[in-house]
Amino acid sequence: LIENTFIDDLKRRPIPVTSNLKVDNMLTTDSEVQRWNADGLPADKHSVQNGILTTSGNRFPLCIDPQQQAVSWIKNTFGEEKLTVKSLNENDFIKHLELAIQFGKPFLFENVGEDIDPVLDPILNKEISTENGNKTVALGDKVIDWDDNFCLFFCTKLSNPSYSPELMGKVTLVNYCLTREGLNDQLLNRVVCHEKPELEEQFSQIVDNMASNTNLLVAIENSLLRELSSAQGNILDNEDLISTLEQAKKKATEIKRKISEAQTAKEEINKARSLYKPVSRRGSTLYFASSGFSIIDPMYEMSLESFLKQFVGALDQADEDDSLEVRLQNLIDSCMQLVYDFTCTGLFERHKLAFSFHLACMVIDESGCFDSSALSAFIKGDTSLDPINEEKPHLASWMSDAGWKDMLFFSQLNDLFLNVKNDFVKRVADFKTWYDLEAPEETDLPGNFCAKLSSMQKLCIIRAIRPDRSYNAVKLFVAKELGESFIQP
Repeated sequence: LIENTFIDDLKRRPIPVTSNLKVDNMLTTDSEVQRWNADGLPADKHSVQNGILTTSGNRFPLCIDPQQQAVSWIKNTFGEEKLTVKSLNENDFIKHLELAIQFGKPFLFENVGEDIDPVLDPILNKEISTENGNKTVALGDKVIDWDDNFCLFFCTKLSNPSYSPELMGKVTLVNYCLTREGLNDQLLNRVVCHEKPELEEQFSQIVDNMASNTNLLVAIENSLLRELSSAQGNILDNEDLISTLEQAKKKATEIKRKISEAQTAKEEINKARSLYKPVSRRGSTLYFASSGFSIIDPMYEMSLESFLKQFVGALDQADEDDSLEVRLQNLIDSCMQLVYDFTCTGLFERHKLAFSFHLACMVIDESGCFDSSALSAFIKGDTSLDPINEEKPHLASWMSDAGWKDMLFFSQLNDLFLNVKNDFVKRVADFKTWYDLEAPEETDLPGNFCAKLSSMQKLCIIRAIRPDRSYNAVKLFVAKELGESFIQP
C-alpha cells in the first residue's frame, strides 16, 4: 500500500518524499535485523515485518505459527532474559505470570487455541492504575506491581484460527505462516550445509559476527552521545573526554572495517550458495504442493518438520557426481521422488492422480511458463448461464452441447484456441475420425495443432471433445512433465 499507492500519490501532488523510502528501516535497525536472523527468524521481508510487529506493537502479539518458527525465534531471542514458557492448560501459569509482570520478564504462551482465558483480559487491555507512584494491575483476585519491561507473547499452531472480534481487538495478530521466500532461504541453508558444510559454517559465522559487530558499533555510538551530554564545562579542555572519544573513534573505525570486510565476504559466499538455489526452489514447491493438498481433506496436512526429514533424507540418497549440474539434477530428482512417495502413503487412491497433477502444475509454474487461464478452463469449463452465440455445426451432432459450449468459451481465451475452433468447424469429419479413436489423447489433433498447443491447452480440447478421456489425458500430462513414476505411486 505504501510503496504502490501512498508514495505515488505524494509524488503526484507534488510533496517531497524520501527516495527509496522503507518503513522497515524507520522501525528497526540493521543490527537488530541481523540479530533476529541469527536467532532463527527468516531473512525475507515478510518475516522481518512480523518481527517488527511482534516486538514493537502497542498490543501484545498473537502469532499464527503452524510451522513453529515464531516459537523458536522468540525462545532464542528472549531466552537470555529468563523467558517463561507456559500453556493456558497448565494450572500454575498465573503464578508464573505474576512473577514475570512484577520483575519485567518476557512470557510466552504456546499452543494457544481459539479462546484465551478471560483472567488475562486486564493484562491484554493494559488496565494499569497508578497508586503512590507505583503501577499496578489486577490479575485474578490480586493486584500486583507492573513493570514496563514486561512483554507477553501468544503462539498458536492453528493455520486458520477463528478468533472473536473482541479478542482480535485486544491483541495484534501476526501471521507467521511460511512463505515461499522464507522457505527457500531455510532449504538453501540445508542444501548448502549438506553439500558444502564448510561454506555454510563460514556463512553462519559471518552472519553472527556481523550481528555482534553491528550491535557493538551501536553501543559505542550511544556511549559517545552519553559522554558528550554528561560533560560539564568546555569539552575541549576535558582531556579525559577527548581521550575517550579518540579511543571510541578508533574502535568504531575498526568495527566498520570489519563489517565492510564481512559484507564483502558474505556477498562472495552468497554467490557460491546461489548455485544450489534450484534445489531449494524445488523443495519449496514440493512442500507447498503437499501442504496445500489439505484443502481436499484436512488430514492431508503436511508438517514442516516431517517435510524437512524427507528433504534431508532425499539429499542423502541422491547419486553422487563430479559435475555440479548433474549433481543438482540428481538432488532435485531424489527430492521429487522421495517426497512424492512419502506424501502418497497418506493419500486415498482416488486422490493420488489429483496430487500428481497438482504437483506437475506447480513445477511448471516454478519455471514461469504456466498458463493459469488454461488450467482454470480445463477444471471449470464454461460456468456461465448465458446462451451460446454460435450454433454447433450440423455435422457435429456427435459432440455434446456442453462440449461445444466449452469450445466456444476456450476460443475467447486466446487466438490459438480460436484457430482450433475455426478449424473444427471446417473439418468436422476429420475431428469425428479423431473422436472415434479408442485413445485420442495419444494421437495428434487434426491440423497438427499439438505442435502449437501446450500440454495444458491440449487437455482443454480433450475436455471439450472427449471428456471421458480426460483422466487418461491427465496421466499423459503428468508422465510428460514429471515422469512415469509419478503416475504409478
